[in-house]
Amino acid sequence: MSRYINPYTDFGFKKLFGEEANKDLLIDFLNQLLPAHHQIQSLQFKNTEKLPLYPDDHKAFFDISCVSHSGEHFIVEMQKARMDYFKDRAKSLLDYWSNKAVLDTAFAEGKEEGIAETKLSIAQQLKAQGFALEIIIQVTGLSQAEIERL
Repeated sequence: MSRYINPYTDFGFKKLFGEEANKDLLIDFLNQLLPAHHQIQSLQFKNTEKLPLYPDDHKAFFDISCVSHSGEHFIVEMQKARMDYFKDRAKSLLDYWSNKAVLDTAFAEGKEEGIAETKLSIAQQLKAQGFALEIIIQVTGLSQAEIERL
């Protein structure tokens, strides 16, 4: 058994650099390797397995999520061996993040529309039961004009 840690293995790299106490050391190490426009300001350890979105995709392990001084987000992945599907994996990740952004926006807009419809429905019910306009405004947060249109 070897007495030294091999930094080229996943275990060795994580043992040397993958702990909160060594975060500054890792940032300094990576900044020595990266070009000026990718200098790291902060990083987070992401030791989770990213499962493929589609059956033909391949698994990916992302260890370090970084933010540059300009606010750009990127991932640093250490590889010792050739990765045959790296380009395909990076394309599928771009698709994933693009699709996620679209779905998150649609969900937020749908949620807002649902809340607005609920407020109108409640206001309509309160108005039908003869509640005072001021109470309906206070309960629903709608404007007087919105309630009067009901």
